[in-house]
Amino acid sequence: MFESLSHISLTCPCSALSNSDWKIFFQTFHKQTKYKPDSPDCNEQADALFSFLHSVCDLKSVELIVFKLNQSWALRILALIQACSSLQEIRVSVTGLLLEEGLVSLKKSLTDPHCTVIIEGLNISKLSGLNLQPLPVCQSCVHIGDSDQWVQVEPSVCTDEGGSEFRISTPAGRFECSRTRMRWVCAGDITLQYRAVDGCFLSEELERLQCERIGPVIDVTVISGKLEEAHLPHYACLAESDPSLRDTVKLFTKRDEGISLQSVELTRYHAKIVQPSFSLTTLIISWFIKWEEHCNLLLYMRCKDPLILHIYFFPVNDTCSKDKVEQNEKSSLLISHPRPNRPFRLKTPHLLEVPGASVHPIEGISFRTDIDPNFFKVKQHQHDDVKMNLIREEDRKSV
Repeated sequence: MFESLSHISLTCPCSALSNSDWKIFFQTFHKQTKYKPDSPDCNEQADALFSFLHSVCDLKSVELIVFKLNQSWALRILALIQACSSLQEIRVSVTGLLLEEGLVSLKKSLTDPHCTVIIEGLNISKLSGLNLQPLPVCQSCVHIGDSDQWVQVEPSVCTDEGGSEFRISTPAGRFECSRTRMRWVCAGDITLQYRAVDGCFLSEELERLQCERIGPVIDVTVISGKLEEAHLPHYACLAESDPSLRDTVKLFTKRDEGISLQSVELTRYHAKIVQPSFSLTTLIISWFIKWEEHCNLLLYMRCKDPLILHIYFFPVNDTCSKDKVEQNEKSSLLISHPRPNRPFRLKTPHLLEVPGASVHPIEGISFRTDIDPNFFKVKQHQHDDVKMNLIREEDRKSV
């Protein structure tokens, strides 16, 4: 039987902090915690230790010894890199398990060139086989800056009849959810619970306001801790939309006592809210503003002979629409296809031209956020390559 971890204290002159041999200290810490690496005591002491390291001036290198490289340790490492601009190298020796969740978090988020992270341990070769998808890039707004100093994290997921609900705990830092693209900034430990919600039930309120959604509806609950900032994803392409869009987008919040509207600061893919008070939220814009949105494309083969294709366009990060499409097409074959790299104009008919095939609806499709995603049905009897051209009706421009 091993004794539980008691509090560890460290006394060191301030002048010697940055030159201290942290390896010896972490060896001692590792010996005391390796038998109960996931216990609340161990996690509390590890968080306290890393919070202390954040304050060490001119810290150049740190050598860690951990039993299990899980997501909690990955988040501590990434937060330390963010906090210490002087840090040049972190060496992590893993004596037990190299978990994929920890490796994925590190690989996704290690974009800062000033610090090198070296991981030593068994199964390290698994890292090279990970299939990680980059963030979408729109060629129209590629010149608009967007901070990449975010630690991408994977939440725990609970799926029921109402969809997927996410929950995650993070230390202080800047984080982005890999599932919803929601971002947040916190000065201390925080636990969030959130889910994307079908926005169709807001139709009456939005019609009364003469507005429409420009982002997903997200229901967020802060279980513990405090948010300094929240960054909610939006659909708009800032380069191709009306210049007044930045000033007209509002945060729409619905509570039991009613709805409220709040100004936001738009960045390339997100809307920044300072000191947010969350509930059911989305981003809205006036009907009278012209805007274009970043879209996803899903292409399904319904039948092989004759060839029948279903082609869907819907906003990027609209997980509810994506879930509906996947449910409707669960008996079809999904065909891999590149994401559109240009935005589409909202509430404007688009026509699909496919030589040698019939396309329905003939009148085209207008992309909207207040209805379920519509689709083009393409039917072709000839066994030729399928060439498709999407045209905006109002100016006959290929998009």
